[in-house]
Amino acid sequence: MPQKKTGSEIKYDSRKKSGLGVVKDPALVLDRDRADFIRLSDAVPGQVLKEGSGEFLLVKRELHDIHKNSDSVTRLFKKSIKINNYEPRFSDLRKTGDLLDPSRIMFMDIETCGLDLEPLFLIGAAYFTGDSFKIIQLFARDLSEERTLLEFYKNLLGHYDYLITYNGRSFDIPYIRSRGNEYKLSFQEDFIDIDLLIEVRRRWKTRLPDCRLQTVEKCILERNRKGDIPGRDIPAAYHNYIRTGNASKIKDILEHNVIDIISMIEIFILFSHDV
Repeated sequence: MPQKKTGSEIKYDSRKKSGLGVVKDPALVLDRDRADFIRLSDAVPGQVLKEGSGEFLLVKRELHDIHKNSDSVTRLFKKSIKINNYEPRFSDLRKTGDLLDPSRIMFMDIETCGLDLEPLFLIGAAYFTGDSFKIIQLFARDLSEERTLLEFYKNLLGHYDYLITYNGRSFDIPYIRSRGNEYKLSFQEDFIDIDLLIEVRRRWKTRLPDCRLQTVEKCILERNRKGDIPGRDIPAAYHNYIRTGNASKIKDILEHNVIDIISMIEIFILFSHDV
């Protein structure tokens, strides 16, 4: 496998911390007669990022700013990650040595407009820089930005050797590949995917009523979500934003995506270190 740049080498313009201020979409103008109407710039802190001829919204966070146990998570992730803790299917991992390099790992989760290969509008990703986790979210402010978002993610993914998902082998990865095909973007799979759902089923199926991510959070991580938007409501919430410009639910969608990613990191650590 060819050498790739690490996540710590990926640069963003940190000077534009409030890039949402340059959003000019007329649909985002506040309707003063509707008290529940929220502009995107008020709902989500982020930066409008250009990629090629298009734009999309980039939201970047530090794990330690949003997760109370971030120090513990970071400490465990810095330790060597054992390959032999994963299912036999990952025999290919042994070609890279006995251990996984944390800086070569990306966690990923997507949100879409539906289940039948309709457009996707959000890709959340987390990577480790050596000292902390960065969580970025690529958000399409309208469906015309999907292509630009996918182009950026394709380039970003090229920096990593391992992609960690939850049900990604059946859903997220083929979904991204199919949406890329719509724009003649080829997602070359020169990464090794580790689907945590497969691991959960293999290890905990008899302990859990089902293997949904939120069930694992409750029964294994001992954490309950509060005020979370249900995944089934996300497509309708995004369509409502597109139709009305009201971003009141967009922050909830991004928070749902972030929680999914944090839970994946914690589950991965449990499997990697048997803690």
